[in-house]
Amino acid sequence: MMSKSKPFYIHLFPAFVLTTLIVTAIIYFSTTKRFKTFYVEQTEKTLQKDAELFSFTLKSSMEKGQDLDSLAEIIGPKTGTRFTVIRRDGTVIADSDKKLSEVDNHRDRPEVIEALKGKVGTSIRYSQTLGSDLMYVAIPYDTLVIRSAISLNRLSTEMSNYTREIGVAVAIAMISALLVSLLLTWIFSRPIDDLIERAKLLSEGKFTPSLIKSSISEIAVLSDIMESSSETLAKRFRSLSRQKERLRVVLGGMVEGVVAFDGEEKVFLLNDAARKMLNIDMENVKGHQIQQLVRNVPFQQVVTQLMSEHEEIRTIISVPTDGDPRILNMNCRILENSKSFLIVMHDITDLKRLENLRRDFAGNVSHELRTPLTSIKGFVETLVDGAINDPDDATHFLGIINRQVDRLNQLIEDLLMIARLEKEEETSAIDMTVQAIHPICETAISNCRGRAEKKDIKIVLRSDNDALTGNVVPSLIEQALNNLIDNAIKYSNFGTAIAVETKITGLFLAISVIDEGTGIPKMHLPRLFERFYRVDKARTSSMGGTGLGLAIVKHIAGVHNGSVHVESVIGKGSTFTILLPKID
Repeated sequence: MMSKSKPFYIHLFPAFVLTTLIVTAIIYFSTTKRFKTFYVEQTEKTLQKDAELFSFTLKSSMEKGQDLDSLAEIIGPKTGTRFTVIRRDGTVIADSDKKLSEVDNHRDRPEVIEALKGKVGTSIRYSQTLGSDLMYVAIPYDTLVIRSAISLNRLSTEMSNYTREIGVAVAIAMISALLVSLLLTWIFSRPIDDLIERAKLLSEGKFTPSLIKSSISEIAVLSDIMESSSETLAKRFRSLSRQKERLRVVLGGMVEGVVAFDGEEKVFLLNDAARKMLNIDMENVKGHQIQQLVRNVPFQQVVTQLMSEHEEIRTIISVPTDGDPRILNMNCRILENSKSFLIVMHDITDLKRLENLRRDFAGNVSHELRTPLTSIKGFVETLVDGAINDPDDATHFLGIINRQVDRLNQLIEDLLMIARLEKEEETSAIDMTVQAIHPICETAISNCRGRAEKKDIKIVLRSDNDALTGNVVPSLIEQALNNLIDNAIKYSNFGTAIAVETKITGLFLAISVIDEGTGIPKMHLPRLFERFYRVDKARTSSMGGTGLGLAIVKHIAGVHNGSVHVESVIGKGSTFTILLPKID
């Protein structure tokens, strides 16, 4: 039952009136107070300047021997300011408004006391001498005190005029504000009337536009109607909205791809992870056929099988991408209502890649170990069969065995180094210091110069700035450069040149090894830094490499929070560049 109450605007208008009165009163009193304060401050500054100007005139008159009292009587009326000259004992020796015989001792005046202390003294009080309120400003001058004063009667006149003008302006503003507030209350009441009428129609199940009836008591009617009709609908709507938002957040945060569709293959749910996995660019996919959205034959076959057999399916499919194919592990099932279907996908591309790397690594290590071991075993058997009795053959075979042992030792050392670098890269446990890069490069070049001279190859060091520094582990950077320069020597022709170059490139310190060798085919560049990867396996093995040199370079760059890159042109040579963070 509706309670009797006043219309909305009757409640709102008094609040506007009260607010307007309070605001205008605050403005009125604060403005008048500020004006008075400003006037007094300006008067004080003016009196101080007058006193300072009078001091300059006083100095000239004293030098000429003129009477100071006469000087004050001349200047005072012209400036409208009373000037008084006072000795330190308080005796007045000049006054522009009164005769000296009528003036008391001024030693006890507040402004004089402050001036005698060497400060600027200020005071406002009633003058017994002149019979009115005066502002006094006293300044020290040599052994005297010069005081200027002015009557504040003008302030009272100015304040009266200003107060009257402010009062008129405030009254006009208040009346205008009241009129505006009255208009606003009327404007505000119209939408509320309309809302009330619409709420009535909503409770009756009608959705036709409502009429505005200004005679209805808005707030009471609104609360009664909303209590009886919209509360239940609002609760249900909020509950559905929360559930929908939770589902959206959960699905959006999942790394698994989720696709749900009905018996007509129309999609009603698809999260962002599924979009990425299935290469779906369309924004609004709801209502579209799943077979039309995903143009992948294995996926379509799984959907067909799921809808026909109505049984859970677990399978793995491959989805083409611009790079390597994406491998998806699919779990498909029918929902409880038997009319909808759900597919949950896991991207196992990285897992498969790691499995392949592990398998390749195991195979490569086995091969690399088997080759020298087979050679060693063969030559040992040859020696056992009698070759050891021939000094020349024995020396030759033992030399081969020694080289194969060195190769095994180098292989094991490289594997251990990669393992150590991987651990340091994961834990960030490496200790780096700021070091000059130029000496590290020179040491690496010196290490490789002997092998370069055998092929008449010159190694030069180029740098825009010999003082370049980096946050590095010198031994590791030297090892990386050793590997790169050694590779450059192996694959360069006789009589060519190799350059080691250091420079700043954007946010990075770049260390490059540039050769004039045979170059590397473009197809091999993406995998060049993998373990045991060889462009020409036969040639690399004959040169004595372990196949781990560039992998070590990659990990050394990684532990320095950097990277390594390669550019190569067949027949012209290759450029390997280590990029390290630049020191600011």
